[in-house]
Amino acid sequence: MPAPTLTYAQALLELSRERKLKPAAMRNFIALLRREKRTSWLPEILRRFETLLRRERGIRKIEVLAARRELQSVVKKARREFGRRAEIAFAVDPALIGGAVCTIDDEIVIDASVKTQLDRMFAVHS
Repeated sequence: MPAPTLTYAQALLELSRERKLKPAAMRNFIALLRREKRTSWLPEILRRFETLLRRERGIRKIEVLAARRELQSVVKKARREFGRRAEIAFAVDPALIGGAVCTIDDEIVIDASVKTQLDRMFAVHS
């Protein structure tokens, strides 16, 4: 049985397919979540809905988190590879120390950050 948030997300996707995802339908949906005391689930439901919608449309979600802005070249390579079939986001996180982390569809594909390498090194020696 799918997780409850996935079930709600699938229901929203079905409404969007039928072009019935209108403001009134969303108000009813939120009212349902309130009645069921499930409003805290809304962010996860929407995240799952976006994932299902992207998957249905053949769009990949790519996120590049880099230690320095100069690594934006990774984004350019991803744009060349995936073109319009991708939503690409880039952010800088100095806590990575160096390198970058790339996720595709919410799954880490490449973690070439210095922080992860140091974490692994210290985990082995502790």
